[in-house]
Amino acid sequence: MQVRGRTVENLSFLRNVPYAIFRAGSSLEVCAIRRKHLIDFAAALAVLILLQVLINHFYLRIPVTLAGERIRVSRDMTVTQLLTEKQIRLSRGNLLDVKRQVLRRGGGKAAYVLVDGKRAAFSSMLRGGDSIAPRNGDDVVEPVVTRRVSIPPQTKIVGEGRYLAINALGVAGTRLEHLGALSKIVTKRQVIKRPIPTVLVKTDEPPPKMIALTFDDGPGTQTLAIADALKREAVPATFFLLGQQVKKYPAIAKRLVDDGHVVGNHSFDHSKLTRLDEAGVQQQLAWTQSVIMRAAKRKPYWMRPPGGHANPVVLALARKLKLHSINWDIDSRDWTKPGFKPIAQKIIREARPGAVVLMHDGGGDRTGTLKALPYIIRSLRQQGYNFVTLDDMYNISPLASRLPVAKRKPVKR
Repeated sequence: MQVRGRTVENLSFLRNVPYAIFRAGSSLEVCAIRRKHLIDFAAALAVLILLQVLINHFYLRIPVTLAGERIRVSRDMTVTQLLTEKQIRLSRGNLLDVKRQVLRRGGGKAAYVLVDGKRAAFSSMLRGGDSIAPRNGDDVVEPVVTRRVSIPPQTKIVGEGRYLAINALGVAGTRLEHLGALSKIVTKRQVIKRPIPTVLVKTDEPPPKMIALTFDDGPGTQTLAIADALKREAVPATFFLLGQQVKKYPAIAKRLVDDGHVVGNHSFDHSKLTRLDEAGVQQQLAWTQSVIMRAAKRKPYWMRPPGGHANPVVLALARKLKLHSINWDIDSRDWTKPGFKPIAQKIIREARPGAVVLMHDGGGDRTGTLKALPYIIRSLRQQGYNFVTLDDMYNISPLASRLPVAKRKPVKR
């Protein structure tokens, strides 16, 4: 039987044979076809993946150089994102002292980045071909400042004898210092004015029995009463005035000068001068000079720092204003308000030739000081003491030619 040229469906003897038998006969051919399709699909997928990689690498990513290394990065990446991705951490520089030691970590300049050799913001977008060079912040050296320092005069003793007399008052010198503004480390010292030593002469001639009464913190409400007590005893004194008090009682300052007393500078408001900077000390002393001269018509030549606290800056600025700094030899401690008897007894007990006595006419109730004055004056006079102002004390001594002494009216006796 010939079946060539006919379809299977037309073969009558095969009409009852299932069609699947014919398909089973070609299963190997079908598997081969399917395998070929799978291979073709896999190849196409590989090509697509390769194309995606190539697109990402050559089109969506751009070449840059980071710290000398050639890399590729996303087109939309910033400098900050690049450094974060590469785990590069930058730090600020340090603050160094004048000896290049670390004074404060992180106190220097901020970190930065160079793109193609120029500083760029960390938020800058990267471009193809950029050369990125991250840099830690630079160290910073503290600034250097200069200050003038007073050089205290030395003391030179000459001659022979039982007593010492001042022959020449020493003059402080000045040294210029260069130092770190924060560390205070001095890097250079330069003497611009050499000190002149104080000369003491040994002699067998006893010193004159002079003693100077001085009063601080006025003028106040009891200053005139003290001035009246001194006038009754024909005793001149030296009053160290506060600028703010002179502004309050200008007529009293003038009265003191008219009575023959010497007025000195005691700062403007009794600030502790050693706690102030140079400008603050200058202001305190200069203001007070101006106020006293305007009220009393007399230029002060003496300065007593509040509490006796002074340092080279204070002394140098006082000298610049032609003021001679002085403290005291005998503290009456009247500021503790012990009563008139302890005040008088302490001064009389400690009196010695050339002594400067500290008392107060302002700053509180001075009833004890006022009441003690007659006892002090009469007792010391009986011992042969002569009461003088600071101007008098140095006029009488060989120092007169070395000191600018204020002219004053003599006390009426």
